[in-house]
Amino acid sequence: APAAPRHSLALASSLPPSPSAPPPEHLPWDPFVASVQPYPITSLQPKYFVADSLADAKRKMREYTKQMRKPFTATFDHLNATIVTSPSVQRLTPPDAN
Repeated sequence: APAAPRHSLALASSLPPSPSAPPPEHLPWDPFVASVQPYPITSLQPKYFVADSLADAKRKMREYTKQMRKPFTATFDHLNATIVTSPSVQRLTPPDAN
């Protein structure tokens, strides 16, 4: 049976590939590693994080976001198709709006 397709979760560089540039490294999708991976802005992306499936990528991303410290919660209201935040979120008025 053919191998299942793998999905790249990295943004491709807007620079055209160069024949002299080394090929990018492909790493397993791990948001804990990807979130601290430095990327140069003056060259092609050196590393791509690749997931075995979108379901696996989503599961790993949920695990990653669970450990994040957030001073608020956000939920999707399906009835109104809006995002509702907890009462602790305060909307700031821009200085020039007064």
